[in-house]
Amino acid sequence: YLFYDITHYMLHHAQFKNVLWKRLKQQHMLHHYDDSTKKYGVTSDLWDKVFHTK
Repeated sequence: YLFYDITHYMLHHAQFKNVLWKRLKQQHMLHHYDDSTKKYGVTSDLWDKVFHTK
């Protein structure tokens, strides 16, 4: 849980140079601030694609 919590904090507050971390942050911001009826994936849209909630 600690790793998840630290990662979650960093996704909100850190400025990333790495392309992977930038993509994770972008996906995470959509999870929080876009349509509340979609984008349930915290760092991945895999399950949103499976369940058509993207």
